[in-house]
Amino acid sequence: MPNRPLLLRRATRLHVMGCVRQVQPFAMAASSLLVVVLFQRVAAEQLLRWWLPMLCLQILYQQATRHCLRRAETDPAAIDAGWRGFCLGAVGISIGWGCTVWMVWPADDLHYSLVLVAWLVAVCSTHSALLSGQRALFYYCLCAVWGMLLWRLFTLPQEVLFWVGLSALVYALVLIRFTRQLHASVLESFSLRVENQCLLDEQAEQRQRLQRYNRQLERDNAILNDTLRRIEDMVQRDPMTHVLNLRALMQAAEQAVVQAEAGDQPFAAALFDLDHFKNVNDRFGHQVGDEVLCRFCELVSAELREGDAFGRYGGEEFLLLAAESEGGSLLPRLDALRIAVERENWSRLAPGLRVTVSIGVAGWARGDTVRCWLERADVALYQAKRGGRNRVAAAGPAGDPP
Repeated sequence: MPNRPLLLRRATRLHVMGCVRQVQPFAMAASSLLVVVLFQRVAAEQLLRWWLPMLCLQILYQQATRHCLRRAETDPAAIDAGWRGFCLGAVGISIGWGCTVWMVWPADDLHYSLVLVAWLVAVCSTHSALLSGQRALFYYCLCAVWGMLLWRLFTLPQEVLFWVGLSALVYALVLIRFTRQLHASVLESFSLRVENQCLLDEQAEQRQRLQRYNRQLERDNAILNDTLRRIEDMVQRDPMTHVLNLRALMQAAEQAVVQAEAGDQPFAAALFDLDHFKNVNDRFGHQVGDEVLCRFCELVSAELREGDAFGRYGGEEFLLLAAESEGGSLLPRLDALRIAVERENWSRLAPGLRVTVSIGVAGWARGDTVRCWLERADVALYQAKRGGRNRVAAAGPAGDPP
């Protein structure tokens, strides 16, 4: 959370320092103009003794304030670091203005004495406007100028200057009251500015936090979706061969029947059975048998088309559901797969290993349920085995006896 009192203090200090920096060139001109006004009434040595140190102090003060403001543009903490020096410089210049009543006072000329008093009144009024954001600093500067002025006026023998001093005291009290009200207005204005800035900063921070949360949520959703896909894949896939399992195959077959009935779209089912697979396990071991099943699935999966579904039907039996195909039109594809299996270099898995496959295919016929459809494919597979294995057999039309 932002430190509002700290921000308010820095804002008012920055405002005061900026105003003083803008007015300081005019203050230097005013001190030089005062020397010109009093040149014929005060000794030149006295004027130079006051004016040269005052001018040097004003120049150094101007440069130091400018340097502090430049640092504050990149480092707000520079305002606090340079504030004490700024206040000492302001009080020092006020003391310099107060010293005029002692160092360059035209004692033999009442009119020019009143001009000098009016000059200092103008200086205090300017301080009241410039330092209204920092009332304590204004009081220090006012005491530095007004204290010396009143002390001088009340100690001079002229009665009129006593009354001028008394009037100046009343004016100082009015100026203090006015500055108090002005300070309250300035403070309220800057409080609203700081509050608005804090709200904007908090809103920007919340927006950035929300963006971070959104990015994190997107990453979490991506991880969750990936996990769900993996879980779904684990549920629908055979863990060893990574093709569809029996449950997923049955769901695909039911969807195929629904699509075929709705749009009269042809479908065909092909059952694969690896010939004499028990002998492979017995002769070469179950590990080689598992590798044979995996390699066989890779060969078939490489030839799948869009809309096909292929998976493990059970043991060494596999099922292919081919979209937009009838039993007869699927035969060339199946025979090509049979030949690819026969010609595969199985000796890489085990020397002397030879694998062939028998395939039975049945096209879906209107009125077929999933069970009837797959039973006809199973009958065709039996025919392929009975015909000598390593061949493709197609089932007859629905309703024909096996």
